Amino acid sequence: MKGLMKRLTCNEDGQALVLFVLLLVVLIGIAALVIDVGTAHAAKAKMQSAADAAALAGAQKLPDDKAAAEIAATTYAVQNEVDESKTDVTTSYQGDPNMIEVFCSKDVPFSLANVLGLGGTSVTARAVAKKMQTAGGPFDYAVFSNDPKSDLQITGKGKYVLGNVHSNSGIRMSGGKSKVEGIATAVSKITISGARKEIDVCRAPDIAITGASKGKIKEDQKTVAKIEMPDLSDIIEAEARNAGQVYEGKKTYTKSDINFNTDSAIYIVGDLHLSGGGFQHKGAILVTGDIHLSGQVKSILGDSICLYSKDGDIKITGKGSYLKGILYAPNGTIHMTGDAEIVEGRIIANSIKFTGNGHQIISDPKDLESLPGSGGIKLVE
Repeated sequence: MKGLMKRLTCNEDGQALVLFVLLLVVLIGIAALVIDVGTAHAAKAKMQSAADAAALAGAQKLPDDKAAAEIAATTYAVQNEVDESKTDVTTSYQGDPNMIEVFCSKDVPFSLANVLGLGGTSVTARAVAKKMQTAGGPFDYAVFSNDPKSDLQITGKGKYVLGNVHSNSGIRMSGGKSKVEGIATAVSKITISGARKEIDVCRAPDIAITGASKGKIKEDQKTVAKIEMPDLSDIIEAEARNAGQVYEGKKTYTKSDINFNTDSAIYIVGDLHLSGGGFQHKGAILVTGDIHLSGQVKSILGDSICLYSKDGDIKITGKGSYLKGILYAPNGTIHMTGDAEIVEGRIIANSIKFTGNGHQIISDPKDLESLPGSGGIKLVE
């Protein structure tokens, strides 16, 4: 009897050992699923960011220099820890000289899954970017208003614009003496009232000029086409992330000179408030929220900059502010409320409000140097 019980006990120990081994395999499998699959997923996300940045970088060189586009794309991929031999770049993608495809791959070794005989996996990512053409785009204009339901209103006195003006709706110009040295075009109607308005040419399907300006402005009554607003945010964000110039939360600078100490693009996830002082930067500053310039903010460098609000508004409230560059709010409103505000560049927004006096907008081809591509570069696949 004692011998039988002993054998049964031994059999139970053996069964327990088998169950323990099976449970251990299951636990290792679960750990491998959590850790190694998670590692592969993170590598995949990082690979996609690398492919996106590479495609956007390469698209900047298109369509003029395909070789330079391929080199730029490969360089960005390598900078984002993708092996050059595992980066495949195709220009003139699908026969379009303005498009580039980047395909990246990377071997990801497993750790715990090795116990199960799984050595690793390969993750891949693909991105296609396109260089948008500038012909007829908003960057041909010193002042560009996109909203088809809201007229561009130029009120007050002493307004001066050197360059062309366009509205995808109408243009209403009233108040005291103002001048546009260029062509003003509107999709719907141009209405001008008040004294001493000077515009080289007014072009719209419907033009109404009253007061002392009648007969002093050349009227060109014809159909004007709507112009699309490009999105430049992808390439600016990619450049900023690649340079490590990304800031979270609202950034406020007050009463002292503002110098970001970099010539690379800057990406701010939040709002930006500049109050007084000199302003130094070269290139584009992309802000997800609102941009507010108060006090006498002044550009103190000769280089052009671009203050770009991705989804918010831009407001200038400081009397005598001076900015050399482009104000860009494709989904918001640019509002200039102070007096004697000067922008040596361009104002481009979904809608624009001028409510102060003595504003000057003076455009020059060099204004566009602050942008990674004035026609826009975007990911299409």
